[in-house]
Amino acid sequence: MLVGRDEEARHLQAALAAAGAGRGGTVLVTGEAGIGKSRLVRETTRAAGERGFMVLAGRAVAGGVPTPFRPFAEALAAAGRAGRLPEGGDLDPFRPALGRLIPQWRQPQVAGDESLVFLGEALLRLLRALSLEAGGCLLVLEDLHWADGETLALLEYLADNLAAERVLCLGTLRDEDGVVAAALAGVLEVRGSAAVLPLGRLDPAAMARMALACVGGTDLPGAVQSFVAERAEGIPFLVEEVLAGLIGDGTLAERDGRWHATDLAGAGLPDTFADAVHDRLEGLEADSRQVLCAAAVLGRRFDWALLGPVTGQPDTGVVFRRLDLPSAPEIPARGAVGSQTRAIAPVGDATREEAVHRLSTSRKPRRNRPPLLSTSVAHALSASAGGSTSFRRTMCGGGVRFAEGGWPFRVTRRSTSTPAQTPCQNARARAAPL
Repeated sequence: MLVGRDEEARHLQAALAAAGAGRGGTVLVTGEAGIGKSRLVRETTRAAGERGFMVLAGRAVAGGVPTPFRPFAEALAAAGRAGRLPEGGDLDPFRPALGRLIPQWRQPQVAGDESLVFLGEALLRLLRALSLEAGGCLLVLEDLHWADGETLALLEYLADNLAAERVLCLGTLRDEDGVVAAALAGVLEVRGSAAVLPLGRLDPAAMARMALACVGGTDLPGAVQSFVAERAEGIPFLVEEVLAGLIGDGTLAERDGRWHATDLAGAGLPDTFADAVHDRLEGLEADSRQVLCAAAVLGRRFDWALLGPVTGQPDTGVVFRRLDLPSAPEIPARGAVGSQTRAIAPVGDATREEAVHRLSTSRKPRRNRPPLLSTSVAHALSASAGGSTSFRRTMCGGGVRFAEGGWPFRVTRRSTSTPAQTPCQNARARAAPL
């Protein structure tokens, strides 16, 4: 299901048509996690198959020791298993070099040119041969923000030399991760070697259409639409997960052909999303994690000057600049006029809830732990109000946080996912017995 991506889909359809006509190229789809990059790739892959293209796909992976050229090797391994690799002919001089990507072509005792330029040319010739056997060739390289330097260098050579080929290279990367990959995307775009398609968040109308498509209905209660819009904040993955969670615990049920909702106030976060936030928090440095958790407790809007007293860090702006958050607010320099103005927190509602859940469940023994973060927030708010206690405050223990305006809000979590099913499939499967 592809909602709110009409312009991007048209661009990729045009790129496929151009590649089929011998005018190849590279398109890099960028955006935050869950924004729909892989969904757009799947739609493009389907369209390429309908055109008779050979489709090769690989991805970079996170963690551990980077494997050189992993996305390319994975893509070509699939072609080898399917018996689609060409034999002999013009590729013979390049087979030793291609052995670095194709194990069955490896010739360890044969000396050859080990340069990345020669390997890039060898890969280009192989893709040309594969494209001539079909209507064209689509090479998909996902999660390039995790790619090693050699993979990115090989991608750069391809991007610079695909213009006369029947090959489209389609890559994805997160714009908040992978500084090197993001920089390469910018360079390739500037010199005309690649097109960059940034995916933004869905607007409310697109989220409403996606929600209806997820449940397979023509109508949803307005309260549900508002709840989904508030929790998902324009991220397609979260639209699906939130709906699947509501259906999974019976908060949203279908009766007599219509959807009905109960007790939305008690609905919590899907575990799939909560776990993803937890993993990303764990991957941050301690000071960065502390500042983000403080922002989570403070709420969506807060006085930027409060972060210093709450965290004890002299310049929290440095932390946010290091994080390079795509939605971070403009951070005033220390001592600048207007530095007391209210700032938009660079974390969404759902992310804030999981950050506070983490705080409330990762408690150290009382003797060794520092003061509760919510206590520090309360003291900082009291000081900023001249010592007034008229504002609402509460403790973080038990999963309570400050929401916008200072109202407390209890955090709950729920499990939503079933393996080997998409969230929309989960939603419909759970709706069936209701």
